[in-house]
Amino acid sequence: MTSTFYGDQNLKVWGDEVHVRQRPGPEANWQDSVVLVWWDKGNAIGGFHRLGHEPNAGEGGMVTLWNVLVGPAGMQKKVHYVPLRQADMLASGGFGGGDESCRCEFIDGEHVWTIDEGDVSGRIAFKDVGPNVDCFPKKRDHEGRFLNSTFRHSRESLRSFQDERQRV
Repeated sequence: MTSTFYGDQNLKVWGDEVHVRQRPGPEANWQDSVVLVWWDKGNAIGGFHRLGHEPNAGEGGMVTLWNVLVGPAGMQKKVHYVPLRQADMLASGGFGGGDESCRCEFIDGEHVWTIDEGDVSGRIAFKDVGPNVDCFPKKRDHEGRFLNSTFRHSRESLRSFQDERQRV
């Protein structure tokens, strides 16, 4: 980790360690999540995907999945909140989605999202082009409570989305 000053703000710049599941804190509502929002203008297809692990929730933890694909033929949406399985804690440090429909991993410097929603499946892989910056304001009323770390990244153009069965 290094520090970078932007104006009067000292922003922490983190390494690739932020791209894998983090060690849970003690809070009952502690969560770790990844989000991908993308659009392929040439194919008029895009998506919003969120995988959240809440390891301290309930008995054994919970997984939140928001998996939305949008295209010329309409929208396919899956949202669920299900028990966290051992299979969701991927060996790569990645996130499983509570079933086999969506997962996110960080492999060889790339973010790799794998989506399999029955009629629609695909793989999206991309690299960060900017620093991993924790940009959430660190004020006394926020720190240590709600959303005290939020990382923002710039992304390289979408490299691949392989629609193996049917275009959305």
